[in-house]
Order: sequence, then structure tokens, then C-alpha cells
Amino acid sequence: MQQKVPLFLRIHMKGPAGHSASPPDGGGTMVKLMQTLEAIEKIPTPYRLTPAVERYFRMLGNSKKDEKGELMRSLRNPVDTERVNRVLPPGYRSLLHDTIAITRINGGHCSNCFPATATADVDIRVLDDEKPDAMLAKVQQAMPKGGSVEVLLASAPVPESPSNTDLFAVLANAMKQAEPGSTVAPVVSAGTSDSRYFRARGVVAYGIAPFKVNYYDADTVHGIDERIRARFFAEGLQLMRQIVRNFCARP
Repeated sequence: MQQKVPLFLRIHMKGPAGHSASPPDGGGTMVKLMQTLEAIEKIPTPYRLTPAVERYFRMLGNSKKDEKGELMRSLRNPVDTERVNRVLPPGYRSLLHDTIAITRINGGHCSNCFPATATADVDIRVLDDEKPDAMLAKVQQAMPKGGSVEVLLASAPVPESPSNTDLFAVLANAMKQAEPGSTVAPVVSAGTSDSRYFRARGVVAYGIAPFKVNYYDADTVHGIDERIRARFFAEGLQLMRQIVRNFCARP
């Protein structure tokens, strides 16, 4: 399994404090922060197919008999941007380019006051074979006077764990038994996990999802009502126990 590389940033903005009945030139700290975030959000993030995503899409495309599957199987660099935008949903498209998400804005203490400071958090994920340095430099270039960038988290590309291991074989067999006719193969995740710390040190680490999720519940991920079906949760626990039992009980 491979994952995109995280770059979590906090944008700090300073400006004149005062009464909002007399706006300063430029609109004050909050306006300057919003304009800066708009500039960050507009940083170009062109599509590019990495080797890991090409392998993943080819495998996934073999299980789909529609235009989406045909596109995944045949996708090559340079990527056909127009067709990708038309055929693939955002989740798949996010594996083809760096993503920039503004997730939090903090500032102000009353309705009729200009704050002297404000902050915003930006969640950036760069492609799985990229270092975040170039993207960080572009964000820093977007800073106006009074603005600065704090790096909350910056990772680096790390090798994926091989799929020709005893552990992978145990995982694959258990999942195929739990879901006959299914396909098990390495994937690329738009998110990230602590497995990168182990993989960076040569320790085999896989991210698995033993719980089934239907289309409705998939849209609740990280939401205030994030959920899965109770039946799927019980089945997932049973599958996880079976995987641990099979691997630990090997002769």
C-alpha cells in the first residue's frame, strides 16, 4: 500500500486592530487572510500519473465494466484532463494531483472589532512520489506583508511495503474467504497513516480496511455522523481476528 504525502500548514496573519465601523485600507486582517487563502487555493496542481497509482488504477479498472474502468486501465501520462474530470469522481481524481484543502479559520473576538491576528489551517497532500518542499515554497510566495507559514506536519515519500510477503498472503486469503470472488491488491490512499514511519525503516506495514462500507456511509467519513452498519462492524471484527489468528498461528 502507498499513500500521498501530507503537508499540514497554519497560516498566520497580522493587521491593525480597531473598530470595524472604520475599516482600514485593504479590509483588515480577516480580509487579508481570506485573500491569501484564495491565492493558495489557486496554486496550480496539474494531473500526473505516478507508477503506484497507475498500477492501482489498472487493477481497479479490471473490476469495472464501464467507462470509468476503461479509463483507469488505459490512463497514461500526459493525463487527459478533460476526460478525467468528466469520468472520475473526486476521490479517484485526488490520486492524480496535489490537493489543497482549507479546513479551519480562526480570528476575531467580537462583531464590531477588527482582530490583530487570525489563523487558518491548510491540509495539503502531494503525490506519493513527491517531496513537499516545492509546494511549501509556493505557499510561502503567496504570503503578503504580515503573513507567515507555520509547518504543522511535513512528511516525505517512503517506499511501499512489498506484496510478496507472508503477511500479505495471509491478508489476501482471509479477505477472499470473507468475500468470495473479491480481488485483493495493493492500493494508493489519498490519506495518510503512521505506517509511513514503519515503512521508512524497512518494516512491513499494510493499511487494511476489514469493514465494509456502503455508498451512503462512505460520505460520512470524518463527519459529525461518521458511521458504518452494525452488521458490517461485527463482520469486520471477525475478519480482523481471523487475520491475526492465521498469521500468529503459522507453523
